[in-house]
Amino acid sequence: MHNPLFRNYQAVMLFGVCMVVFIIIQTLVVYYIYGLALGYACLDAVVFNLFFAFFLVPLWYPVYFNRRSSTVWYSYITNKILLAALFLFLSTGSSYLLLQWLMEPNTVYMEFLYNSISWKIIEGLLVYIIIILVYQLLIHIEKLKERAEKNVPAEKLRKPAIKDIRRSKK
Repeated sequence: MHNPLFRNYQAVMLFGVCMVVFIIIQTLVVYYIYGLALGYACLDAVVFNLFFAFFLVPLWYPVYFNRRSSTVWYSYITNKILLAALFLFLSTGSSYLLLQWLMEPNTVYMEFLYNSISWKIIEGLLVYIIIILVYQLLIHIEKLKERAEKNVPAEKLRKPAIKDIRRSKK
């Protein structure tokens, strides 16, 4: 099964637009609420959200291949918790280290970065939950389409059988 984000051009564009909206919202929040310079706020939002986007794409494969119906509930929940921890560690850690390396001489930004890491982890967790739910929804839709395709031949066979039964009653 291929990742649904790359299935067609519209899905790629929708994902890109969502990430741009997240970047704009985070930039405005950091700029207006925290009073950080616009350039630093924009850099912060772009780096964190691009790492989120980069690490969200491969989450499709563990979600798709470890479905609820094929495993016991504690294995399923453990898998999702470990996947979330790995996602948060990689995305937030990479973003933090890159921004720390880029902005080390700026003490004002470094203080902001250190103080804001907790809400960025929470933001990453919320984005993770949304993407996992979307992936689960896409898997469910695909199952419904497969069931509908399997039922179509049965319907085609049933209609002539009903006509034959009606003819035999006459």
